[in-house]
Amino acid sequence: MKGLSDRQRAFADCLLACGIAEQAAIEAGYSAKYARGNAHKLVANSCIAKYLAERRAQIDAENIAGIQEINEFWSRVLRGEEKDEQVIYNPRTGGVEIVGVGVSMRDRLKASEMRARVEGIFTDKLDISGNVTVVIDDDYSDADDT
Repeated sequence: MKGLSDRQRAFADCLLACGIAEQAAIEAGYSAKYARGNAHKLVANSCIAKYLAERRAQIDAENIAGIQEINEFWSRVLRGEEKDEQVIYNPRTGGVEIVGVGVSMRDRLKASEMRARVEGIFTDKLDISGNVTVVIDDDYSDADDT
């Protein structure tokens, strides 16, 4: 991003990591005295604020599942391709093990229901639309005029 110095970029990245402006300023190379009195100014800087917004959007895009990913997961559950983890006791070893087990029919039905809702197969609400003519009558006559 143009207009952003290396130290400002480091400040913004540190701020995203720790969430504390003063600490982020110090970690980015600003003096403790400057950070204590001016960290809020760095946060308010338009270039830094724009960079922070772009980075947050990028982080969200990487970390938050999109509708396509959610639909693919529901489809895998529906088809029984996903495994659930279950902790079991192994009498031979005397320890516990985590094993993959198929998802239950209940979970598969729920996944099919969720997929159907996304596709609009189930409708909980009616969509009623149309044109309505509104007439406002402003012909008010006073009772004294009669």
